[in-house]
Amino acid sequence: MRGPELVRLVRSLRTKSYEKLQIQKHMVALGKRAAGQDRELQSQENALSRDEPHRQIESD
Repeated sequence: MRGPELVRLVRSLRTKSYEKLQIQKHMVALGKRAAGQDRELQSQENALSRDEPHRQIESD
């Protein structure tokens, strides 16, 4: 990313005007990918919690 592109990126991040940038589609794709990974992690955590019995740690 060069000087003018970086300036536009910073300005758009401040004003939330992503549609003016060429990277909008990349930002949207990253957001969808992150949301998908969150869902995948939650389903894995749920599966693990169902498989393992809950144990209480006894303190002396």
